[in-house]
Amino acid sequence: YARVDPQAAYAVFAKATQQECTYMQRVVPDCGALFAPLETALREQLIPALFGWPEGRGHGPNGTPLTPQHSQLWRDLFALPVRHGGLGIYDPTTTTESSYEASSAGVKVLVEALKRGDGLLDQEAHRECVTGATHHARTLRREQAVREHSRIREELLKSDEGAVRAIDRAVDNGLSKVLMTPPCAHKRFVLNANEMHDHLAQRYNMEGAELAAYCPCGKPISIPHAQCWKRGGLVTLRHDIFQDELGDMMVETGTKQVHRHPLIRTPAEAQQPPPGLARGGWE
Repeated sequence: YARVDPQAAYAVFAKATQQECTYMQRVVPDCGALFAPLETALREQLIPALFGWPEGRGHGPNGTPLTPQHSQLWRDLFALPVRHGGLGIYDPTTTTESSYEASSAGVKVLVEALKRGDGLLDQEAHRECVTGATHHARTLRREQAVREHSRIREELLKSDEGAVRAIDRAVDNGLSKVLMTPPCAHKRFVLNANEMHDHLAQRYNMEGAELAAYCPCGKPISIPHAQCWKRGGLVTLRHDIFQDELGDMMVETGTKQVHRHPLIRTPAEAQQPPPGLARGGWE
């Protein structure tokens, strides 16, 4: 399914499946080894499907085979929270201990009340215990994420400065809303497979999964080249997509006489200034 609709597959895993795994880790001690098959599936199936890579390949630009150390570096990057440049796809074999410790600390007051057997529970103390344990666990996760981000960034600088610049841009400018927002057809926020592949490729400075080898101008194709080349209609297409979306939103607000700019203009029309997107709003 992730090959057909990677955006939906990513949202389901991040918002549901991964949370179910976290619940199991909170209530079952020493269960890290049980999640090894899931981690294998994440490495060899889900992550390659999100990027459009061949199944079972190494984790790096375009899914090319990498050394175990370099492949693990990319896996560690994808395990970071999205606000730190990752994908938020945690390695379930490494989070079991911290999840169980946080859960045990949060129910300490409740466990003591059950052991006493008197049927009395100090709800205020229990609430403070849960809140304190949750805050402490969240602080530890954030500190660990910052340390991991710094380590991975230093390692990637040695092999792929372009990826580091792309990750820094995503972190500094908050360019992770696409990953944090689940698909919604009602709001027209649905990415097809190619759009999801391209978004992740730009996020990590990789080549698109299905790019042609050469541009019509004869130069090797790349995402920056496609965005800057003035011929072929790609720049105009980017403008038209935004224009159409803005026009649809204006129609929903009740603006009258909303229309697109004509793609082909007659000689008589060429002598006139181009019409505005909407009349009655602004020209």
